[in-house]
Amino acid sequence: MARARGSERFSTSNSQEWDSAKVGHSESRYGPDQNEVSSGGTVPAAENCNTMDPSASGPDRSERRRLRGGATTPTAILAAEHDLIFDVVQALEAGLDRSAKIDRSVWENAVGFLRSFGAQHHAKENIVLLAALERRGIPATERTLRAMVEEHEEEAALLDTLAQTLAELASERSDAAVRFRQAARAYAAHLRTHMEHEARHLFPMAERELSAEDERDVLHRFLLFRHATDGEDEYERLLALASQIRRQA
Repeated sequence: MARARGSERFSTSNSQEWDSAKVGHSESRYGPDQNEVSSGGTVPAAENCNTMDPSASGPDRSERRRLRGGATTPTAILAAEHDLIFDVVQALEAGLDRSAKIDRSVWENAVGFLRSFGAQHHAKENIVLLAALERRGIPATERTLRAMVEEHEEEAALLDTLAQTLAELASERSDAAVRFRQAARAYAAHLRTHMEHEARHLFPMAERELSAEDERDVLHRFLLFRHATDGEDEYERLLALASQIRRQA
């Protein structure tokens, strides 16, 4: 996965959209030395995720540790989820680089994972974290927060395009494989840029503005949100599915 070039909207020369927040997390793993490659409050059901191998092992212990006991602050949990999503997408793109053949079943599982896990992750940021920052006097229209939501919307649109081009692989279109590869790389490039923005700007803002009591409240709301949507079993299933996709990509 090569580093995304960054959208024009956020290039240093053309916009200061994210510059209101203190730059932290500057050693983000999504930075320049890596390889290239819906928003809202509802959590849609996973699509095409029912082909998971029942004999596959569950989530790696390191993933459990990062996403549970090892991540003890809101930004640590969100960063760990970024890592999980990034690892899946990086493995998928490495598979595209390695082989001319596109394994549709792997990509169908991947789109389902990215829709469901991504929707849960975005809701934590768009609803829970944004509300906590608003209570601290930072309006949703503040440019860092506004950019976060806009990028989530763009990501959802790119994922829709990826799903559409994946379905077209079964058609007679001569350019279907080319279109799919372009869509996959566009999604991966956007994801890298977006995660880098959040690591450098959104997370430091949250760490700077939220008190320890605020963080405890956000963590509690994260947990309530998970149980109010698909529950713990679904979260475990998505972690296991991420491990399966990485092995098979």
